[in-house]
Amino acid sequence: MKTTSKLELTPIGSDYKSILPKHQIPDPLPEIMKAWITYKGGKTVLEEVPLPKMLPDDVLVEPLWISICASDANKFVDLTGDLKKTVFGHEFAGRIVGVGENVNKALIGQTVVGEEHYPCLQCSSCLEGKFDRCQKEGFLGWYKSG
Repeated sequence: MKTTSKLELTPIGSDYKSILPKHQIPDPLPEIMKAWITYKGGKTVLEEVPLPKMLPDDVLVEPLWISICASDANKFVDLTGDLKKTVFGHEFAGRIVGVGENVNKALIGQTVVGEEHYPCLQCSSCLEGKFDRCQKEGFLGWYKSG
């Protein structure tokens, strides 16, 4: 018996820009955004939330493609630590829509892939450039909203 998938994959190759959104990046950025919020216990609701405030070295990424993986699903009903709600997800690609004051504005509009770990930049591992071994690292979608 032949089976087929209803999923259609688009080969990106060198023509990836053809699948990027055509909408313009608003200037100035809005003060609120829509986000899927997951509450302790697993209830997930689309809500309007304040746009995150950027620190001087931050970039703000508009997610264009996201994935919820098994590690996210395991946390849906038992949020880590004191979190009562979070924006789940740590696997994403998107475009930069805002930058902090120390970041080159030419990056706005660039397509990027997210890194789910956020190192402290102060522990001995970080100071040696071993960010993947940060002793105080956080993780998007678990300890900080994704």
